[in-house]
Amino acid sequence: MKNIFMTIAYDGTDFHGWQRQPGERTVQGELERVLSEVCGEPITIDGTSRTDAGVHAYGQCATFQGEFAIPADRIKIAANNYLAGSKNRETGDIRITDIKEVPIGFHARFDAKGKEYLYRISVSPEPDVFRKNYTYQIKTPLDADAMRAAAEYIAGKHDFKCFQASGGEEKETTVRTIYALTIMSEGKPGENTCENDGVTSSGKSVQNPRCPVQNPRCPVQTP
Repeated sequence: MKNIFMTIAYDGTDFHGWQRQPGERTVQGELERVLSEVCGEPITIDGTSRTDAGVHAYGQCATFQGEFAIPADRIKIAANNYLAGSKNRETGDIRITDIKEVPIGFHARFDAKGKEYLYRISVSPEPDVFRKNYTYQIKTPLDADAMRAAAEYIAGKHDFKCFQASGGEEKETTVRTIYALTIMSEGKPGENTCENDGVTSSGKSVQNPRCPVQNPRCPVQTP
């Protein structure tokens, strides 16, 4: 039995979220379909967390197990070829960026030490059609200082039960710890910058190969 750990990047625009759903295209469902084909047996993956429809991921993690003989590095190559969907395309809207075999018992969700989220807000007098799927676009300038003051109250340990959906699955605990929440802004509305204004759960940079601007103060860094 092998236990495989993988890191996945995906554009969530055309997905109905992470979790598999009958009759809907989801990230988990698409990965399980492709991995089952590659490994030659039914594959079920466990993700670190779920994302809603239209949400993207730079480094979603997941694990899966099986009796297959194919090495982990070959799984990555074959699966990415399937996910690209065409010999003329290098990648599709999902890509496995890293993969390795880990000890039996390791679980992507239960062994996770933390999660990091990046919320990008673009402030501009006119909406940008090229960023509509990747930023929340508003026309009114934000008060970054007020946002930073509010962020101080969000960091720490809190009970988030009031945010739980009515009639949803009852959680063992709704207490969570937010280790850091950083407000970072770059550029002025209308400037020719990457406009990666946003709220991040930490000051750690995130790799974004599509960002056209090399800027050391930008919260989303190019390689």
